[in-house]
This record gives sequence, C-alpha cells and structure tokens, in this order.
Amino acid sequence: MKKGKLVTKKGSRTPNGREKKLEIRRGEKGKGGLAGSVIYWPWSSKSVSGAFSLAEEIAARAGLELEDF
Repeated sequence: MKKGKLVTKKGSRTPNGREKKLEIRRGEKGKGGLAGSVIYWPWSSKSVSGAFSLAEEIAARAGLELEDF
C-alpha cells in the first residue's frame, strides 16, 4: 500500500465559527495529489471523530495507508 498523509486546513466561516478541512494527500509534497477531503467542526468532538473515521475510509478506498495521526 502507498502512504497517505492527513493535512488540516482552514475552512469557510459559518455562523457557529470556522470549519476545518481535513485533506487526505498521496505521494510526495509537490508531486502528490488529493485523494479526498472531509469538512468538520473542530469544536464538536462528535464531528472530529466522524471526520477521522471518514478519512480512514477514503484512504482505504484509495489504497493508501495513513501515517500515524
């Protein structure tokens, strides 16, 4: 399996605060591509745990093994 990496970025502004975007990247920096992304609310533990489980599922579908996060 190829290695994948999770990257966190700022999302858009909402009435409740700012969303965050969790991206699943493959390949080397500058040469790799985006395997998928998940938008979540960082202040909600339910949203965070759901985002990480979705990220694992996306990585498995793309044939990637995520580095420890």
